[in-house]
Amino acid sequence: MPQHVVAIDIGARRIRLLVLETTFRRARVLLAHTAERDPALEQGGSLWTSLRRLLPAQVDAVICNADAAAVSTRLLSFPFEDQRKVEAALGFEIESQTPHNLDETALTWNVGARGGGRTDVLTATAPRAPLAEQLERLSAVGLEPRTMVLPAAVLGELLPDLPDEPVAILSLGETQSHLAVVHGTVRFARTIRAGGLNIDRSLARRYNLPADKARLAKETEARVLLGDGAGDENERAVSAAVLEGLGALWRAMTQSLHALPAELQPRRLYLTGGPSRMVGLTELLESRLHIPVQLIDLRQSLGEIGCRPASLGPEYADALAMLLAALRRGRAVPLNFRRGPLAYRGDLQVYRGEMVRVGVGLSIVLLLAIGGSFLRYSLVSAEERRINQAFCEASKRIVGREVCDPTAVLAIVRGGAPSTANGIVVPSYSATALFEMLSRVIAPEVDVTFEDVELRVTGRVEDPDKISAKGEAATFETTDEIVTRLKQHPCVQEAEVSKQRKKGARVEFNLSAKVVCPAGVLPSDAVKAPVAAADAGAAPESVAEEEN
Repeated sequence: MPQHVVAIDIGARRIRLLVLETTFRRARVLLAHTAERDPALEQGGSLWTSLRRLLPAQVDAVICNADAAAVSTRLLSFPFEDQRKVEAALGFEIESQTPHNLDETALTWNVGARGGGRTDVLTATAPRAPLAEQLERLSAVGLEPRTMVLPAAVLGELLPDLPDEPVAILSLGETQSHLAVVHGTVRFARTIRAGGLNIDRSLARRYNLPADKARLAKETEARVLLGDGAGDENERAVSAAVLEGLGALWRAMTQSLHALPAELQPRRLYLTGGPSRMVGLTELLESRLHIPVQLIDLRQSLGEIGCRPASLGPEYADALAMLLAALRRGRAVPLNFRRGPLAYRGDLQVYRGEMVRVGVGLSIVLLLAIGGSFLRYSLVSAEERRINQAFCEASKRIVGREVCDPTAVLAIVRGGAPSTANGIVVPSYSATALFEMLSRVIAPEVDVTFEDVELRVTGRVEDPDKISAKGEAATFETTDEIVTRLKQHPCVQEAEVSKQRKKGARVEFNLSAKVVCPAGVLPSDAVKAPVAAADAGAAPESVAEEEN
């Protein structure tokens, strides 16, 4: 009996479906379908009901993408190789780097490299509530996903053979583009909020076209020209509009690649997605990145898998990558959000064909495992007792009394006053308080955008807390105003901007500030008074947003 695996690529404007049918002898793509998103139909559930009618009656596995716009990725490094230590430390590391409550956040990760006393981990976080709502909508029509992934994390599946060097894969979409760096496994992933729609808008502005005609012009006439003498005057004007539309994508991509460590700098870029076939785009990327750029042929990505649709356009690249990941890896897909409270708890129908063939082998393994468990228990129990005792002794040094329950120790540390026992300092506030202070001090009328904000809280007077940020402002006077507002705050000891330079119509700058609050004062307690004194009648407080 054939098995059916469904990949659902949920974009900002369209939903794309791919259905894979597998038997013992062959596998083939059975269906490729694109549907326009209609919020009214989605609210009532009729959109998903109509899509379910297109699929086979029996669906054995579903894989879909999480809302990439709400996902934040971070590349972390830990000074140890033990997998259990890594998993135990992840929550604490992420909690200090995100303004969201960790209990309301979905966390997933993928170990990139381990060795030499070090472990590199790629993590992804997203608000849990929207993911749960998406799962509920799909489950209501019988399409509960076994896997919910970040699209960039599976782009490596499109390469038939992974080279033994870091490579980048860029999938261009309509409103979002996905960038991944792969070396053995996915080592870096990011969603860039720019795509083909930016080119449409640029063409529409330049030629005063409606949106549909601008999109048609992009698909039929737009091209990228290299060199001052290439093409006639009209072609150069169209090329200039295309380059303007690609500006946001190019800046974000360049920033991401330059931030990677040397060992992850890609040696080649693979390009896919709807706009990737634009004439001259690969040559442009090669000239800017100084590395070879190659288009991905989805027919080669399929390999021996057949395809019933006459053609599979590059716009299906993300859906195909998810489909191949589900086929090859099951639920062991990198950056799968179905962990913890969102973990899949369904049946194993997709694997029932394999169970008949491996039943005898599983029985033997089970017997060996039972015998091995006794041996392992005897070896591990002594070590476990030693670790537990060491934890109890450490808790006594930190909180002043022996407490062997980790939850109780955390409650004591978080709930008590700042402590400096044995050189350990528990700050009286978190990085979230600094982020709130910065957001509220800079009023809405200040024309500034931050791209990168780093908050460090030490809790030590001799080592002040620090705020570091990179951003863009309207004028040089705007940067001076930001510094003035920060200096008026009683907790800000020093504030300055540096590396100011004109970039187009705006000013790029770096911001740094040292924060030392007086006794009994927190950043959030004293934020209103100085700002009100400097800007009477200012607009309501605002929160500066950081684009991930």
